[in-house]
Amino acid sequence: MNCNQIRQQLLQADDINQPSVELMLHFSNCSSCFKYHQEAIKMEKLVEGIPIPLGLFSPQNRLIKIESKLGNMQLSSPKVLQFRKNNPERARQKLALAVALVAFLFSVAVGLSFLPKSIDRESIAGLRHYKNSAISKAKTSLQKWNTLSQIASETRKDAIKFAARNDLKNLSLMADFLQELLEKDLEKLITFGEQRNLVNSLADDFLRSESEFQRLAHHYASSPELTVPLLKIALVSKQAVLRLRQALAL
Repeated sequence: MNCNQIRQQLLQADDINQPSVELMLHFSNCSSCFKYHQEAIKMEKLVEGIPIPLGLFSPQNRLIKIESKLGNMQLSSPKVLQFRKNNPERARQKLALAVALVAFLFSVAVGLSFLPKSIDRESIAGLRHYKNSAISKAKTSLQKWNTLSQIASETRKDAIKFAARNDLKNLSLMADFLQELLEKDLEKLITFGEQRNLVNSLADDFLRSESEFQRLAHHYASSPELTVPLLKIALVSKQAVLRLRQALAL
């Protein structure tokens, strides 16, 4: 799960002081979510410490004062006053609960405003936005090259995962995205000079990718619908190797 889902699960936990094992494992690797957990615990303690306000003027207080002046004399009161007299604690509890709820919702709203937006990996448009955003943040050509290599690697890993799940929809999506990545963006980022070794390294990486996805296509030969996107990834990997080798030969 990503940080957004982890924090939502934390806020929905029955006891925020005792998160699940899954959450604890995530906190051990994510300092941001660990800090968020600690702040949530502090907020809950503050909410618990909110004093229950008592009304300055109420029928109950007036009745108590009258009874104290009358001493041992019994005073009959209207049913409305009797009802309110017998339930002051319940009213205070409701008020305290309302105040605590408002404070909690405010803290959640503030926390959610700082949560990173989740990446849409279920559409080609979402993947393009993720790719373009990552590459645009890279300031040098070397950083852009490394970013492209990382995204290609992530896409191949996702494709292998989806094939294992028989998830044809997302597997096909990864194949289309990787084809676009290697046919359009790769051409834009091919450079020479100091990055010659990087070009050669990436070519070797795609050569291994071609072999791996050829093997996967053979493995899933009994499911033709899966072999098509797997072979597509193998093909675009092979074509990427050829383009990179040609660029190195120039």
